[in-house]
Amino acid sequence: MATVDEVFTALREFPSVSERGTAFEKLMVRFLTKDQVFADRFTHVCRWDQWEYNSGRVDTERFTN
Repeated sequence: MATVDEVFTALREFPSVSERGTAFEKLMVRFLTKDQVFADRFTHVCRWDQWEYNSGRVDTERFTN
């Protein structure tokens, strides 16, 4: 199992911000649906582009750090 630092290092290796964001969203969906603490707390977890309430908007906000 990878450490959090290893996961973020791997995410930074994706060639574009868009690909990093998609990979991060996929990771969070998997985590929230598989983790013993969180899996029972949510009835549905999805990525932004699959969320029915996103009003057709794209996720373009960029965070730096």
